[in-house]
Amino acid sequence: MDQHTYSADVVEVTIKGAFATQHEFWAGEKCLGELKLKFGKLQGEFEGHQGERYAVEQLSFWKRDFVIRDDEKILGRANPPKNFSPRLVIEFEGEGYECSPVGFWARKWVLKDILGEVLMVMEPRGMFKRGAYLQIYKSIPLGLLVFFYTLVNKRWQEQSATSTAAAA
Repeated sequence: MDQHTYSADVVEVTIKGAFATQHEFWAGEKCLGELKLKFGKLQGEFEGHQGERYAVEQLSFWKRDFVIRDDEKILGRANPPKNFSPRLVIEFEGEGYECSPVGFWARKWVLKDILGEVLMVMEPRGMFKRGAYLQIYKSIPLGLLVFFYTLVNKRWQEQSATSTAAAA
């Protein structure tokens, strides 16, 4: 793996903590880095084991617009289309991508390039395990992998909050 791209079959993300969570990215026995997310809002910092540093944040509480930064440079942006679609349109280092669920209320999400080719699929680790599996099909920037994971994780939290509120 070089500092800017990553290629593997599967990356497993494990989660520790409750209010401030630590998300560790594993490729087999090798830890790629750790993402720290603060509870209640989307603001996180990723520190890779080869010196990569990314900050992910939601720009406004009322909007679902997100950015990922490397130092102070914005590497990517994500925002929903103007309709009520659950998908997100992502621009990362000048390239276009789409992040969307597979089915309604699905826990499986895909990342596609502008041509519609699937680059990565994300699914939960299991019923009683926090975290995710990222199935990677093409070499992608590590920052995009972290951004995609963070965006989908946020959606999963929103889905859980909605289902909990509906059950009450």
